[in-house]
Amino acid sequence: RVIPKAKDKAALTVADLEALQGVEKISLTDAVARFIDSKADRSINHVATLRTHLGQLLAAFGPLNLSSITTVRLDAYLLRTANPMTRHNKRATIVALWRWARAKSYLPQDQRTIAERTDAPSLNQARRGHITETWTPAELKTILEVVPPHYLAWVLLASFAGLRTFELFPDEKCATRRKAVLRWCDLELDAEAPRILVPAAVSKTAQRRAVPICDTLAAWLAPLRPADPSIIICQQANPWVKRKSWNGESCISRLSAALGVPWKKNALRHSFGTYRTIQTSSVGAIALEMGNSEPMIRRHYLDIGRTASQAEEWFALAPGTVDRALQAVG
Repeated sequence: RVIPKAKDKAALTVADLEALQGVEKISLTDAVARFIDSKADRSINHVATLRTHLGQLLAAFGPLNLSSITTVRLDAYLLRTANPMTRHNKRATIVALWRWARAKSYLPQDQRTIAERTDAPSLNQARRGHITETWTPAELKTILEVVPPHYLAWVLLASFAGLRTFELFPDEKCATRRKAVLRWCDLELDAEAPRILVPAAVSKTAQRRAVPICDTLAAWLAPLRPADPSIIICQQANPWVKRKSWNGESCISRLSAALGVPWKKNALRHSFGTYRTIQTSSVGAIALEMGNSEPMIRRHYLDIGRTASQAEEWFALAPGTVDRALQAVG
């Protein structure tokens, strides 16, 4: 094969650069498979997201050679997704795939990838329309009254400590690779300053963090503490699994019926973040407690219409203020 001389550099094509740099050709299908394999040690949810985004990419482009796909075609593909946040996430996955391919010498080393040259969607409009869903103290009282006993710890740890569902329930998507979840031994209930130590293996961000246990949470957890502290706290299926758990209902269905409104996913954690930010006025402290960045706390939990009196009511919902006898009602 004849390679253009240096004076013809302006006329070099991607194929020419591949030949000059000894780039190994690879199909999009093989690149996606190898890229996903390289992420096998990531969380199951992360890999599932990669499979979803890249599966859609494969459906659109088929068995093309990776280097034959152009920026224009990728832009057109991404624009089919109307929601800017979803488009942003898809683009991020595609950029990661192309960067991985460049690092593995499937693409030229000395230039930006065509994925990096695609148009990044503006998220301002999506952020302006975003509403952080929370519960009122009265709604939490209802939730605490009717939640089935085996899901009470989930509600408590999400509402009064901001724990993620991901950090509490074993992942059922892969029986051979269940992630670590919080155990009773991770709760220092008898310490002078009670706290939850969320291990890195449990944390969604893979970073250890400490969350204070307020008096209300301590009062709720004390009678639930088992003799064996090594057992996991939430032993039931993730509440989002549509499994009948109480009188023929799923946990979420039961809570929604009692509230009279559809369940707001993640609103327990969002409520904690909102009321705790009001309570402390410290974005940095809440970021550390929740395992988020400070910009994330400002964007989602700072001044979203809740009040100091509501925050006080929220964290005052101790066992004596809630009639758990209502949970036995069919």
